[in-house]
Amino acid sequence: MNIAVFGYGTVGSGVVDLVKNSKCDIHVTKIYGRENKRNIIGDRFVGSVDEVMNDDSIDVVVETLGGK
Repeated sequence: MNIAVFGYGTVGSGVVDLVKNSKCDIHVTKIYGRENKRNIIGDRFVGSVDEVMNDDSIDVVVETLGGK
């Protein structure tokens, strides 16, 4: 199963770590986050929501965006 994560703060990065360390067949293939996190996220970073929503390989979107 391929998932995308929206948000890469405390919760989003925790979700990515849990998936990475799980023994399930789940892969985080895209992460939508702030531009300044690109160096942490690497090649999974996407700067556009449309890039995730138009990707037919994504099975689940996990939304962890915060806001004030």
